[in-house]
Amino acid sequence: QTAWHQCCVKPNLELQKKLATTPNEGTPIQINSDTAKYFVLEKNMKVNNNKNLRSIVTKRVGSSGTTYSKRLYDCKNNTVKYLGTGDSIEAMNKSKEDEKMGAIFNGSIAYEVGLIICK
Repeated sequence: QTAWHQCCVKPNLELQKKLATTPNEGTPIQINSDTAKYFVLEKNMKVNNNKNLRSIVTKRVGSSGTTYSKRLYDCKNNTVKYLGTGDSIEAMNKSKEDEKMGAIFNGSIAYEVGLIICK
């Protein structure tokens, strides 16, 4: 039984169920713009021998299910693109990457993940 204060916080039972049935992997991170739970599975602090290019693999567990994403950040130019996304690591690795980098908007999920990989 999860403890919660009835007058202030209502539990998301569906999300708790998804978290309970998802493999416990990765380092939890806080994403303020989303109610789902996020985890960092992998960080590469230098892509193609370029310290400004960094990649990060995250897992999102929300009421709609689990999604894995791999993003490429250009920390110098403040841009990002998806290298892959899917409902499993295998699906993420097989998916097609975005054609080009895009701007990162303050307060977005990409922005919040970027704070972790580009610091």
